[in-house]
Amino acid sequence: MKKDITNRQDYYEAIKQATTWQKIRSISVNYIKFLRENHTNETVKSYVSKTRMLCKRDPDKCLNQEQQKFINKYLLTPKDISDSISENYNHKVNTSNKEQIILTREIVNVVFPNIFKELLVSNHRWEVCTALGFYTGRRPAEIMQNATITLLPEDHYLYSTHVYFDGQRKRRDNINDPTSFIIPVLGDPKIIVKHWNRLIINWRDDYKNLDFTQFNQRQSKQSQYMRDDFQGPFKITPYDLRKIYACLCCHFYKDEFEEYKDKKYSDVAYLGEILGHGEKDITTANVYNIYRVENV
Repeated sequence: MKKDITNRQDYYEAIKQATTWQKIRSISVNYIKFLRENHTNETVKSYVSKTRMLCKRDPDKCLNQEQQKFINKYLLTPKDISDSISENYNHKVNTSNKEQIILTREIVNVVFPNIFKELLVSNHRWEVCTALGFYTGRRPAEIMQNATITLLPEDHYLYSTHVYFDGQRKRRDNINDPTSFIIPVLGDPKIIVKHWNRLIINWRDDYKNLDFTQFNQRQSKQSQYMRDDFQGPFKITPYDLRKIYACLCCHFYKDEFEEYKDKKYSDVAYLGEILGHGEKDITTANVYNIYRVENV
C-alpha cells in the first residue's frame, strides 16, 4: 500500500491497477485504515455506509453537505470501483489482442498431440487435469471438483468431435441459464470421456469439498510445478490452455458444422458459445481470441 494513497483519486488509480480481487480488497482495507487513523472510526463507518446508498438513492436526499464533501474527497462508490475495473480490464483486452500469437502447423499437428497424449494417460492427477484442460477447454475447478462430460448419442452428427458438458462454474448472462451444453473436444471423445471418468474415480474426492480459496491454493502450486517441468513451446497455465483450445476449435470446427454455420457466428461469438460465456459478454470472449493457426 503506497503511503501517498490518501484521497479518492489515488484510491481510484490504485484500484485500476489491481489485477485481482484480493489486491482490490487489500488496497481498500489499507485505505479504510488510513481514513480511520485520520478520522473517528464512527465517522468513517457512517460515511462508508452512506456511500453504499449513492447507487440506489438520490445523493441530495441521503447526504448532507459535510458528508458529500467527505465522500467526494475520500471515498469511491461501488459503481466507481466497478467502472474503474471495467476500464482497466477493457484496456488490457485491447492491448493484449493487438498482436496475435501464431501456432505453427508443426506445433498443432505434432507437438501438441505428442505432449497431451502423454499427459492424458499419466498417473499424476494434475498432468491428467492439464491434458483434459487442453482437450476440453474447461477450467481446473470444473475438471477436478464438479463437472462431467458424456458422449453424444451415436446417431448425432457431432458424435465424433463433441461431447455434453455439465458443470459450468461461471454462469452465463443469467443465473437460470443452463450449466450444460455441447462442446467440441480436440481428440477422440471416447478416450477423453474415459480419462475424465478415471480422474473422477481416482482423485475427485480429494477436491470436491474444497472452497474456492482452498482449491486455488492447491491448483496454483501445481500450475507452477507444471510450468517449471513442461518442455513445450508456450507457458502452460490453465488460462493459456483455454485460449489455445478456443483457437483450435475455431480453426477446425466453426465453419465445418451446420450447428454454427447456420447461425453465421463471428469468431468471437463462437468462442463465447463454446466457452460458456453469455451472448452479451463479447469482451470476455475476445480475451481468448489471441492465438491463430498458421496459414499455409
